[in-house]
Amino acid sequence: MDTQRRVREGDAFRWNAVAWFGAQIGSTLWLVILGAALSFRDDTSPGTAIIALAVAVNGIGLILWEHRDRIRPYPAIETLIAVVGCAAFVAFALLDGTSAWGLAGTAASGERPPYAVLLVFPALMVMFALQEHVARRARRRSTSGPVADERSRG
Repeated sequence: MDTQRRVREGDAFRWNAVAWFGAQIGSTLWLVILGAALSFRDDTSPGTAIIALAVAVNGIGLILWEHRDRIRPYPAIETLIAVVGCAAFVAFALLDGTSAWGLAGTAASGERPPYAVLLVFPALMVMFALQEHVARRARRRSTSGPVADERSRG
């Protein structure tokens, strides 16, 4: 099984099992820990739903991995980041709606989940889009030859 390959030469991303599953598990582990902590705290908390979110995200990540022969790595990682970001938002909304955010502060203090933290997901997506753009541009320049470079300068 080829676990580390580029779909197209010159792309910024490649399929790599360690990187893919490390990112996937690492980005959902906090959901499992939070869900477990909430589940042990009381029965009315959204702990089980948050654990289900983590399982769903990992399921989607596994489906993307299984289709790596048909999906380029860049759109797959962007999809995974978007799904993790959506799951994180839903988890925060569940915490906010049930006043279960008492893990970080008291519910009476009016503290809310730090929604601004969720901006890390679009920031990652933009950063990866820029990496892919730069790699594709470099590939186009390297395959266009010196004649095309002279025309583009003049």
